[in-house]
Amino acid sequence: MNEADFKLAFPALDSDPAFRISSEFDPGYNCIAYAAGDNTQPWEPMNSAAVTSAGTYWPAGVVALPTVSAYVAAFATLGYEVCDSADHEDGYEKVALYTNAEGTPVHAAREVDAGLWTSKMGGAEDIEHSAPLNVAGMIYGTPTTFLRRSLPAG
Repeated sequence: MNEADFKLAFPALDSDPAFRISSEFDPGYNCIAYAAGDNTQPWEPMNSAAVTSAGTYWPAGVVALPTVSAYVAAFATLGYEVCDSADHEDGYEKVALYTNAEGTPVHAAREVDAGLWTSKMGGAEDIEHSAPLNVAGMIYGTPTTFLRRSLPAG
């Protein structure tokens, strides 16, 4: 996709000064994997085995269901915990989980710096944006659950 396509799909990006495409097209991983820091494979709760026959990953021991609690548990394997908001907190990295009208997780974005978030857009490019709400809407739903983990010291 190009910038105009993204702005058409996500109108808030049109006035987002941080918006930019930050990677090449790469269908080899998805937004959940990207938010988890994994650019090598898609993360999908297809079964409880670590690597499924479809080539997707889901953390071993985490219930493989498309529910917020399962996604929270998957991110907990990386040290994330639920927090109150997407607001920047010094010393923490944050993830926003988006759900559709049925409450099913459909997208995730990761905070990379104060006021800067990044999202993998389906099988397309990665983008940067200034707030989780800037990619909310009919496609990705609404950011409803926020997670944080401590940044490494140093």
